[in-house]
Amino acid sequence: MVALQNFITHTLHGVQYGFILFLIASGLTIILGILDVLNLAHGELFALGAYVSFSVLGYLTGLVGSPTDPASQAIFLVLVLAGAVIAALVLVPVGVLLESTLFRPIYERDEVYQLVLTFGLLLIIKDFNKLVWGPSPRRIQGVYSGINSIPVAKFVGLTYPTYNVVVIAVGAVVVVGLFWFFDRTKTGRIIRATAIDREMATAIGVNTERTFTLVFALGAFFAGFAGAMALPQSFASLEMGANPSSSRSSSSSSAVWGAFRVRSSRPCSSAC
Repeated sequence: MVALQNFITHTLHGVQYGFILFLIASGLTIILGILDVLNLAHGELFALGAYVSFSVLGYLTGLVGSPTDPASQAIFLVLVLAGAVIAALVLVPVGVLLESTLFRPIYERDEVYQLVLTFGLLLIIKDFNKLVWGPSPRRIQGVYSGINSIPVAKFVGLTYPTYNVVVIAVGAVVVVGLFWFFDRTKTGRIIRATAIDREMATAIGVNTERTFTLVFALGAFFAGFAGAMALPQSFASLEMGANPSSSRSSSSSSAVWGAFRVRSSRPCSSAC
């Protein structure tokens, strides 16, 4: 019985870590799969999301204090999730600004321009993080333990951090939501049609520049959201953008997004 519990616990750890990687990779692969731009600065956007989340969650959780009963635990959890979304939303205008001023002029140029630009952007964002939050790692106190005070896993006889369960649930929702968005919504089909044939999309009235800006903003949102979700059980640091786990994240979801790109390569007559 103990061996079975250990197996389940380690399996859940792997699933939770996989979803963290998927959250990181989702923004990168949205930009790569649709705009065909390899954004080397995506890891630093992930770090920026963690730093912003440090400030946002510190303020929000300071308003309610540590949870002590089921009602305060539920409020605390909602505030943490809301703080993660707010931190991710902060990166949306950042993505809009970067795409409209820096990336748009190089879409038709050789890939080396993308590499040089995004590498320079990586250094700029890293220095910005250092300037605003300092060189020392930043960790928010009480969020991880506060959510873990909710005994979710104990209902099934397991001793497992509740925050990890939250990450698994949020990651599953993101996976389903992304496939639904690109397959079922008008905006998602327009994005796919623009990625397949930009000239044809322009001919039928699609504002391709606005569509590409939306895609980049969406990628920045998920980079920030991943940083916000990773922060409570870790810490924000200047090195997290270059962490090997961030670099490997694109390959961790390549099979999923590869399948999506194959599907998106089909003619999309109903895109608009």
